Amino acid sequence: MLSLVGIFSKVLDLFKYSDTAGFPESYTTASVFKTGGYLSPVIAKDLGFTGAGLPATIAEALGVPPIHRAIALYSTCIAQVKIPDAAPSWVRTGVGSITPEARLVSIVLDLIFYRDSVVMLDRQGDEIVSGVRLPYDLWHLDPVGNIMIPALYGGEIPDQSMFIYLSSYMPLGLLEAASETIEHYHDLKNTIRSRGKNPIPLVQLAVTAEFEGTKAELTQARDDWSDARQDPNGAVALTPPGVDLKTPGAESANDGGAMLIQARNAVRLDAANFCNLPAALLEGANGASGTYENTLQTKDELVSLSCAQWLTPISSRLSQPDAGSAAPWVFDTSALSAGDAKGNTGTAVATPTQGEITA
Repeated sequence: MLSLVGIFSKVLDLFKYSDTAGFPESYTTASVFKTGGYLSPVIAKDLGFTGAGLPATIAEALGVPPIHRAIALYSTCIAQVKIPDAAPSWVRTGVGSITPEARLVSIVLDLIFYRDSVVMLDRQGDEIVSGVRLPYDLWHLDPVGNIMIPALYGGEIPDQSMFIYLSSYMPLGLLEAASETIEHYHDLKNTIRSRGKNPIPLVQLAVTAEFEGTKAELTQARDDWSDARQDPNGAVALTPPGVDLKTPGAESANDGGAMLIQARNAVRLDAANFCNLPAALLEGANGASGTYENTLQTKDELVSLSCAQWLTPISSRLSQPDAGSAAPWVFDTSALSAGDAKGNTGTAVATPTQGEITA
């Protein structure tokens, strides 16, 4: 077994952390599985295995606009969280170009996407000098819960005191729990894109007895019509003799479009629920004059409920003696509550003054 002396530098070399970027060259957003003999979703889908409970990839998840916005909100908020002086010194200091804030954000994203994360420590005696978050695809748990790093140790069980395992309070990560919703959104996107290329849902070129053509001629006529419909002047059409233009289902086209809009809005709400965020925060724009929204309360929910879901298990775990803590501590989120939300002032619930009451 490798000794702890110099192990940290060897790990950094193995994972090829850039002194400039602070990220390993082996980092990938394609695979959601830890190293452990599983097919990645990308390979599985290439082989024709879709759905069936396969987790989504990070790229697929971020391709869903409300999920992309949710991850951006969490990343921005978590980066502004202050690590208190009560936290161990290694938690408050970075490693090279990896700042404490960047490390914290990467751990939170692990908890969101996968539900667990691992920090590898550099211990010198009883003191923890520093720690780095391990890229998710480089480690896995064996059947009895040992953290394994095949790229460094092969099948040998490493000294578990080098690791801190962090887990969220959720049984599944986003990529697994929301895989069907993510796939559903991409299906909707493809359907809308197809509709956009051919605005009328269905066009039938009915050939009458006056027009007798070969199969190749009929195919060419259909292709020419489709090309003409996508032309900038495609709203004006000329049908040749012997061809009747029919649009089955055109009368319900508006209903179909409304259904797609409702379906996309439903995905936005689903994404908010999966990400544990107020749905109002995932709206692309909200300027309806008839809609009242208590934005201060929404901001309070973001801090006290949404961000706390990920920060609480981290501070709780890092408050343990084996993480170098002398006593429990929590992250300082006061910076997230400072200032006004969308221009509103006052408390989330305020009593109107006499001058504000009208008949």
